[in-house]
Amino acid sequence: MKSNLLKNNVLVVGQSCVHQEVTQALGDDYQIIALDKAANLLALIIELPTISCVIIEYTEKILLEICTLKAHFKTYSIPIIAILSTLCPETMHQIVQSGIDDFIQKPLVAQALQMRMSINTTRSLRNQNTNPLTKLPGNELVTTTITNRLSQSFAMVYADLDHFKAYNDVYGFAQGDQLLLALAHILVNTTQTLGNPTDFVGHVGGDDFAIISTPDKAELIAQKVCVQFDQLAPSFYNEHDRTQKKIVTFNRQGDVQEFPLITLSCVLVSNATRTLSSTAHVAQIIAELKRYAKNKPDGVIRSNYVKDRRTK
Repeated sequence: MKSNLLKNNVLVVGQSCVHQEVTQALGDDYQIIALDKAANLLALIIELPTISCVIIEYTEKILLEICTLKAHFKTYSIPIIAILSTLCPETMHQIVQSGIDDFIQKPLVAQALQMRMSINTTRSLRNQNTNPLTKLPGNELVTTTITNRLSQSFAMVYADLDHFKAYNDVYGFAQGDQLLLALAHILVNTTQTLGNPTDFVGHVGGDDFAIISTPDKAELIAQKVCVQFDQLAPSFYNEHDRTQKKIVTFNRQGDVQEFPLITLSCVLVSNATRTLSSTAHVAQIIAELKRYAKNKPDGVIRSNYVKDRRTK
C-alpha cells in the first residue's frame, strides 16, 4: 500500500539499519532525510523543506527533543512515529506524555509502516484544516469541496454575522465563541434536516461559514437558518441590551456608535441558471452580494439572505 500524497520529506532519526528499512518501505513516495542523532531537531526541521512526518527510533534520551517539537507552533502538527524495540507500560506512558502520535514495533514491516504513514499524515492534514473552535472543515477544505462540486448541481450558502466585532468588544471573545458555536450548531442541524446526505458545512474563518448543497435545497436551508438564528441570538445579550435592542461601543474609527443586535447575512449562489467556472468566480459573486445583504435591502433589521438570480 503506497501513500497517495505527493512526494515529500520524511525525517528518520536512528541507526543506519533503520534508515535502510524506512527507505525501502517509503522511498517511492517520500524523500527520506536520515539523521543518526536527535540533537537540535527543532532548528533543523524549521530550516528544512516541508516535513510530512518524523520517524524516530525511540530512546529516553530523545524525549526532550520530542517535547520541544510538540511545544513549538511551527512543528507541533508534524506527526511523530516512534520505532520501539519492546513494549512495556513505562514506555507507553512516556510516549503519551511526550506527545508522540503513533508507534510501530520492530522488526519493521513495510506495509505496516506505509499504513502508519498514511493514517498519520492524513490525520495531520485533516486536523490542520479543521477549525479549532467549531471542529468544522476549514477554508482549504471548503475551497476543495467547491472545486469538486462545480461540475455537478451546485449551490452554496455563505453566512456571515453582522456587527460581530462590536459584540465581541462588549461581551468578550469567550462569549463570542459561544455564539459562533451556536451558529455552527444551527447550520449543521438545518443542513442535515433539510439538505442532502452529501451536503457540506464548513467554517471559512472568523464569523464566516459555508453550506454547500444543491439548488433545490439551498434556499430552504438559508430561510430556516435565518429564522432559527433570530430566535436564538437575543439570548446572548443581557436583559438591558435585549430590551433596548442595541449595544453601544466604539466603531472601527474609534467613535462611539450604537449597534443593533447581531444578525446573520447570507448569500446564495448556484449554477442553476448560470455557469460557475471556478472557486474564484464563486468568491467574486459572494463578495458582490454580501455587502448588499448586509445593508438589509428590505429595510428590516433581521437575519436575511440574498439569492443570486443573474443568468450571466
